[in-house]
Amino acid sequence: MQFASFCWHVEDLYMYSVNYMHKGAAKTWYIVPGEYKEEFDKVIKIKYGELFIKNPALMYHIVLTMNPMELVKSGVPVYRTEQKPREFIITFPKAYHAGFSHGWNVSEAVNVALVDWIPTGLQALEDYASDGFLKKTSFPCEWLVTENLIR
Repeated sequence: MQFASFCWHVEDLYMYSVNYMHKGAAKTWYIVPGEYKEEFDKVIKIKYGELFIKNPALMYHIVLTMNPMELVKSGVPVYRTEQKPREFIITFPKAYHAGFSHGWNVSEAVNVALVDWIPTGLQALEDYASDGFLKKTSFPCEWLVTENLIR
C-alpha cells in the first residue's frame, strides 16, 4: 500500500507530536527516546555514511529506514507499540520514530510546543545553525519564544 510506512525522523524543531487514529488498521511504531538522539545519529551516519557525504541534509528528508534491531545491537534503545483506532501516540522532543500501517487507516497528527519545550526548541535552532541551516524552520520560533517569555 502506498504511503504505508514512515521513515526515521524527529519532529521539526524537536517538538512534541500528538498522533490520533480515527479508524482502520493498526500502526506499528518504533520510538527512540530523545536522550538517545545523538547515539541514533551516530549509528545511522555509520550505516549510510556515503549517502551523508553526498547529501548532508539527508535526515531532514525523512527517507532513511533502519531495522530497529540494528539500533538495539548498537546500544540505542528502541521501544515498539501498536496504535489502534481511537488511540493517541505522543512523541516527546528529540525522539526519533518510524513505523508502518498494517493496512488502510485514517489518522492525523499535530506538533505541539509546550512551555517546557522552549529550551529544546532553542537547541534545535542551534543544531540547525551548526548544520549550516540545511533544515529550515517550519515557523518563526523566535516569535513563539518571545511571546511565551513575556507572559
